[in-house]
Amino acid sequence: MNRLLTVFSMRLRTLFRRASVEHDLNRELAFHLDQQAQENISHGMSPADARAAAKRSLGGVSQIQEQCRDMRRTNHIETLWNDLRYASRTLIRTPGFTIVIVLTLALSIGANSAIFSVIQGVLLRPLPFAQPDRLVRIYFQSDTQPKFPLNPNDFRDFRERNRTFESIAAMIRSDVQLSGGGADPVMLRAFMVTAGYFGTLGLNPARGRDFTTQDELAERGRLAILSDRLWRSRFSADPDILGRKITLNTVTFTIVGVMPPGAQHPGNNFQAVADGDTVDLWMPFPLYQSPTDRGSHFLDTFGRLKQGVTQAEASADLSSVLEQLKKENTGRGWRIYTIPLYQETVGRSKRMLFVLLGAVGLLLLIACVNAATFCWPVPAPASAKSLSARLSARHGDASSASCSPKAW
Repeated sequence: MNRLLTVFSMRLRTLFRRASVEHDLNRELAFHLDQQAQENISHGMSPADARAAAKRSLGGVSQIQEQCRDMRRTNHIETLWNDLRYASRTLIRTPGFTIVIVLTLALSIGANSAIFSVIQGVLLRPLPFAQPDRLVRIYFQSDTQPKFPLNPNDFRDFRERNRTFESIAAMIRSDVQLSGGGADPVMLRAFMVTAGYFGTLGLNPARGRDFTTQDELAERGRLAILSDRLWRSRFSADPDILGRKITLNTVTFTIVGVMPPGAQHPGNNFQAVADGDTVDLWMPFPLYQSPTDRGSHFLDTFGRLKQGVTQAEASADLSSVLEQLKKENTGRGWRIYTIPLYQETVGRSKRMLFVLLGAVGLLLLIACVNAATFCWPVPAPASAKSLSARLSARHGDASSASCSPKAW
């Protein structure tokens, strides 16, 4: 530990007291040169010949100096500092080109930051639902239709007969006009949803409750759950909002819940609202209809798998339910198609985002190469072959002393 601290302090001294370190190095090299010259004189050489022989035996003072500087392990920092100074002087001398380089780099860095922010939000950040890896979309599929929504009665049969899902829910967009309360009427982005919609997503109302299967009955379905944004903006965050009556499309509804801030929409296909967008209000979907009415397909459906169940197992389970419906003459010529909610959400944009990231990354690389080519000095040639071994072989301790920590 003491040795590491000593080396660290010497390197700091090299960086911040370079003139003093160089002076010490020159003094030590001069000392060794004088010692060798005195030894040569003692063997009968003239002073001039003795000094020339000493320089030859040491192998070159300048080369030894470079070797000692390399041993300090601070050359890369000094080189970087010198390169930066050179680049700064070059840019100052050519202000027009400097402006072009700065604008190009700023554009490239900004584009990369923007694209990465989108990728981080869309691809890298998990969906804002509890255990999103267990959420899957459920569709019908045929030879001519790769993906098709469910009929309400098909949905009800799947929900009641499946054995692999913890819960299944569905939704359909149904925007409404909110009026009354002494304020101007306003159009709201609304969805009709089945029982347990929020529970399937892993969300819980901040106030009140989720919808139940009893709320799906037509005579009991005039209920509403508000978004946090609507509750605050239209109802002034009234703490006694539960049970309050509101008018939607001239019909009276009762508020039974308020969602927490940040509750996001999972995305849908029929009259689509993008995933992550804001929804203002949710109402129960009147699910119970004639069991033979299976002609209309409009429900966007998703489910939460039971713990340990795979997507393939869930798809096989729903396929068996569909076969039962066909035997009962209520099923159609469809097949089951399931896809993870995450893949459904990002699948259409994943490739495009990575292509954009590659394009702006290439733009940044080109800008950096152009700036470096113009600003950076040509690298100095590599220093001569290490002389320490030669000096050690010729003079023993003299070479090691000339690059000793004292000379740092």
